[in-house]
Amino acid sequence: GDPEIYNKDGSLYLALEKKFPGKNFTMRFEDEIHGFVARGAIKDGQFKAGDGQTTKENVEKCVREIEKFFERHALWKDVVEMKVSTKKPVSFYVKSANAFLSGVEAKEATDDKEAQEAKPPISTLKISGLGDAINTAVAAATRAEAEGVGTITKVETSYPEMTSGRGCAQVMITVKRKQ
Repeated sequence: GDPEIYNKDGSLYLALEKKFPGKNFTMRFEDEIHGFVARGAIKDGQFKAGDGQTTKENVEKCVREIEKFFERHALWKDVVEMKVSTKKPVSFYVKSANAFLSGVEAKEATDDKEAQEAKPPISTLKISGLGDAINTAVAAATRAEAEGVGTITKVETSYPEMTSGRGCAQVMITVKRKQ
């Protein structure tokens, strides 16, 4: 396996956590050797960093976790996370969701507004809401689907702990743009 610096209490992980708090993730595969994901089960006679059913399952698990990390932090191209709150009206988030999924045409400057560049539609919108904003998230997603600009493909609920030490209900709704 890899050195202990990659553990949650390891120096590298702690340094990353200091610079990017809450945005890091580590997962250990103690029975695998370094490079097993990229170099596992290469042809016989060539260097192998792992082999067999266990390595295959671990590679699949690791790749799934990488995908989740990229999705959670909106690192996939054309994926945007829209965090809703109760500070703005539901109609604001409905319009925003539609704009993300449909794209926005360029607008020329007017006396009271600056020019606006055209923005292409995104492929995936993740709408999240905490506590009282859950209804806002649901309304924005269901309206996008009802208006034909997107399809709800996933609804996730969780109860993350807040800085106050208490938990709070959360929803994350994935909406894919209709082609």
